[in-house]
Amino acid sequence: MHAGSPIDMWHVTMAIAQRAGGDPGHPAVFCPMDAPEPIKPQQLVVMETDGWTQLDAATLEAFERVLEALRGQGVTIIRRGGSTAVESFERGIATIRAVNSDLCAFENRAAFENLVEQHPGKLSARTMKVLERGRAMSLEDYRQRLREREEGRQRLLALAPLCDGLISLSSPGPAPIHDDSSARPTGDAIFNYPSSTLGAPAVTVPLIGVSGMPVGVQIMGQLNGDARVAAIARWLGANVAPVQAG
Repeated sequence: MHAGSPIDMWHVTMAIAQRAGGDPGHPAVFCPMDAPEPIKPQQLVVMETDGWTQLDAATLEAFERVLEALRGQGVTIIRRGGSTAVESFERGIATIRAVNSDLCAFENRAAFENLVEQHPGKLSARTMKVLERGRAMSLEDYRQRLREREEGRQRLLALAPLCDGLISLSSPGPAPIHDDSSARPTGDAIFNYPSSTLGAPAVTVPLIGVSGMPVGVQIMGQLNGDARVAAIARWLGANVAPVQAG
């Protein structure tokens, strides 16, 4: 949900959930109708993902300054080098880009095949590439990706006793200039794959500016922990000053 404030975000989310429910087979969010009050986290785990090595110096510096501000307010920051559970989680999501891409390709294959049949030659080159990826997968390939997703979910669940949530970036730097010939014309989604693939609630807070462009700070939580994630994100936005870099 995109919104100008956490309260608006919550109200729109709940309005949609009450009217449309969840995705097929899912019961939608279990949350109060009113926006949750801000909650100060006691401990947050830094989620690096495979995108950590892609960060430019300015974005990384700005994010570290946000973490330092949190420490200054008494929030404990836990990183992969200091926790075997966090290291295990990071290893479990190391291939999450491929897991997500394969699951989407296989599950969308029938819909894309129908579009090809009904509108031959009309699908974009990028959509056709996804279709070809789905066509190349076997049922066992799909089942393997489902097993990998479930393992990632269990590793995320193992972090529940350790922290109130996970903190990360929303993207590996500012938005790029759109290039339709690029493999990722609207930017790299590496920091978004964990929440999408693992079914975890996430809220992005506009806390960083890099060379005059916005970069979000992401708070991610556990399955059905939408209200808690929103409450932490609301506290973060109200208590941590925005950071400028670059």
